[in-house]
Amino acid sequence: MRFKIKNTDVRISFSFFAVFLLSLVSDTFDIYLFSFIASLVHELVHIVFILLFGAQISKFSLTLFGGNIKRNTTKIIANPKEAVISFSAPVTNIVIGVVSLFINCKESVFAIVNLFIGIFNILPFHSFDGGRGLYYLITMKFSDNVANTFLNITSITVTVAFSFISVFVFINYNKNYLLLIISVYMILSIIVSLKDHYY
Repeated sequence: MRFKIKNTDVRISFSFFAVFLLSLVSDTFDIYLFSFIASLVHELVHIVFILLFGAQISKFSLTLFGGNIKRNTTKIIANPKEAVISFSAPVTNIVIGVVSLFINCKESVFAIVNLFIGIFNILPFHSFDGGRGLYYLITMKFSDNVANTFLNITSITVTVAFSFISVFVFINYNKNYLLLIISVYMILSIIVSLKDHYY
């Protein structure tokens, strides 16, 4: 599905609808619904700060793995504001998760989903919000090369730790494949990043 909101091209992928329909006939609809709400809030917070800082959004895509925002390149935003854009969404998810736990422990699924999305995205991994935010903070004082080298080190460290955790969860808790899939994505992402950086 594709439509426009003002000058923004909005796309909703087939995979999103397929998983939505699949969740309707399974026991995972509540988890999917909460994940969708948390992801949508996450992306909306990014959008609010992007617009607040004067940039324009050319495309917003909603896929199986969440949202993807593309900006017009005409507006350059200062590094401190870019860091705010990056950190704002995961921090919002974490706050919502913590507040949800305190307000109603029975709705812990919503809280856990928000905490997972928030904490996961704020990790200092180069393609996550935390990595992008950290990059903008580092380049305020140091060169682009220093920032990339530092992020490669933190990304490798995070990936190794996350991979061990995902294997542990897979073995001990009902063979959860999600974390293993994320680990594979992180490993492949690091390989591509290192290849682009050094070759």
